[in-house]
Amino acid sequence: MPIFVYSATAFCLLLALAQPAAGAVMIQSKESEAGVQKTWIEGNRLRVETEDVRQYMLLDFDKRTMYLVNQDRETVVDMSGLASAQGSGDAAKSESGFQVVKKGAGPVIAGFASDHYVVRIGETTCMEAYTSTDAVTNLKLQGFIRGMIDMFPNAGTLVRDDDPCRFAETALQYEEIGIPLRITKNGAENYNVIRIEQEASLPEHGFNIPNGYKTIDYSQMVQEAMQHPSH
Repeated sequence: MPIFVYSATAFCLLLALAQPAAGAVMIQSKESEAGVQKTWIEGNRLRVETEDVRQYMLLDFDKRTMYLVNQDRETVVDMSGLASAQGSGDAAKSESGFQVVKKGAGPVIAGFASDHYVVRIGETTCMEAYTSTDAVTNLKLQGFIRGMIDMFPNAGTLVRDDDPCRFAETALQYEEIGIPLRITKNGAENYNVIRIEQEASLPEHGFNIPNGYKTIDYSQMVQEAMQHPSH
């Protein structure tokens, strides 16, 4: 992946020229680890923020960039390299042994019909997913799904390396079965879409980085955190 280097000042000035626009799709969801999140999608750009947290994530699938914008510290962490490294994992091998079973129609979630899928390995049920092709078609989210798969092919993996279900989600072909609206793992709800809003207005700065913010590399952020563990 080519890496383009910009000065922090020039980068922020260029982004500041574009004004936030209405017309994005907003998905409000609850995740077991992250809490309540709002995700704005417009074409191949993405903004994710967590409730009561003064920072947000920006992704651009065309440019393959990922930035964490901290509004309190006025810093931008360039995490593009981290996404690239995550994407280099051997997810394809992990799919062998998984069985995906369609159980039929699922409930209506956030206004969209869903289909119910179960992913098993042997006799173990790893996860259940409720997905919607209607949401993909109506909200024009094909680029979003493709972008997430390209940048995060191992997304949704579990933490334990010895868990046979660790890569269960890689067995689901979201391009074919639609966007996930609800996921349960190990019998507990892991992800659930609460609300979907079309033509949603963007928050302040939209998909842009505020002018004047300092850009640092992810490795630099980790280094600073190790030097100042109390911050």
